[in-house]
Amino acid sequence: MKDKIKTFDQFLNSFPEDTKEVILKLTEIIKDELPDIQISMKWGKPVFQRNGYDIIGFAVQKYYYSIYLWNMSWTKKYKKSIKKISMGKGCVRFKELEHIPEKMLRDMIKINGNRT
Repeated sequence: MKDKIKTFDQFLNSFPEDTKEVILKLTEIIKDELPDIQISMKWGKPVFQRNGYDIIGFAVQKYYYSIYLWNMSWTKKYKKSIKKISMGKGCVRFKELEHIPEKMLRDMIKINGNRT
């Protein structure tokens, strides 16, 4: 199914309302922090780009959401807070958006946005 999703609207409309709210809030925060960002679809997931470079991506999994970050340098700043969220190599996983403090989320986005 992921290969058939070509637009952000198709992606968004493939989820129930509560999931749509999380997707829209996350998208709003990304656009607030990086107003010149472009959204595209890759691998069936939204990817936010600037000047042709992937900056941030996210996915909706069965039991959690994932934010894909191409710059993980923010982890040093939040070393103590990170223990409260699940991290993979290049991603942060959470069950509810409220599990990531908004200040930390915004910093993650800004730091990743500074890559280009």
